[in-house]
Formats: sequence, C-alpha cells, structure tokens
Amino acid sequence: MNLRALRAALSICLVIICIPPMFPQKLEMFNYTSHGDYDLAVPKFDLMKPEGTQGIAVWKEDTYIHKLFNSVVKSVLPKKKRDMLHLNTAVLLAFTRRGEVINCKFLLNTDDRNILTEEELYKIYIKLKRIRINPYKVRIDSDPVAGGTSPDYAIISGPLISRTGRERIMLNSDKK
Repeated sequence: MNLRALRAALSICLVIICIPPMFPQKLEMFNYTSHGDYDLAVPKFDLMKPEGTQGIAVWKEDTYIHKLFNSVVKSVLPKKKRDMLHLNTAVLLAFTRRGEVINCKFLLNTDDRNILTEEELYKIYIKLKRIRINPYKVRIDSDPVAGGTSPDYAIISGPLISRTGRERIMLNSDKK
C-alpha cells in the first residue's frame, strides 16, 4: 500500500471515530423487574439499602401520608399525566426511625411505563429523598412475625395517581 492510500485510510478512520453517533444511546437510570401486571423500578444510582430489622409503619392520619406523596408527585407530574396513571402505580419509600428516607423504588403498572419517563421518576426520587417523615405522625412498630425485635426502618407506599384519577377508576369499576 502506498503512502497516499495509507493517509486516505487513516483520514477515513479518524472521521468515523470523531463523528458523534447519529442516534445517541439513552442510558437507563432504573433496573426493571417484571411482576405480572406491574414492574418494579429500582434506581441504579442509589446503593443505599435498609439495614437492620424491618418494622411496620403506623400512622393516625391517612391524610399526612397522602399529602406528603401528593405534594411531591404534583410538583413533578402535570395533572393530566397523573390522571392517566393506574391504581397500582406507586412509590415504596424506606425510612428510619428518625424519619430519614433511605431509598425509594417504584411500582409501575406495565401500561404506565409508556406514560412516565425516567426523568420524571428521577425527579420524584430526588424530591422524596429530601423529605423527612415526621416520627410523631408516623411511628415504626415492631413486626410480631419478625420476633418483636426493635425495628430500624419501615417501608410505606404512596400513590402516584391523583385523587381524581383514583375516583375516576373507582367510578368506572362500580359501573361494571
């Protein structure tokens, strides 16, 4: 191969290497595990896992938990999108006795994976990680099944669907 042909081949290789891809690959931020009608979405970027004994979350007012989740979800998702979600789409939030959020995972109806983007799930995740559960309103009791030992954390779930979305679904199910 002569020198001119070698330079031409090198130039073509450099152009191919230096041109950014036409279709950049989108990295998934969550691992998805299928569980029948829903998927469990676990953040890849969060390595925090609850440690110790799991207890049972007990609260006197349902409104506290609903307002807590609703305020976060409302700040990220527009009402139209919240109304499109299914009943079994929720977030699972692990927290300590002091009310510190350890991590959160999402239960997504398989149809809702086409509605919610990973960016929206990430924003909800970040906002939930910043909140603090009021230990005077939500306490962690020991689980008698686990032997009654002093618990270190509990997991609560909260809906991603709006109240009007829940009411719409309940009305439609009553008509059937």
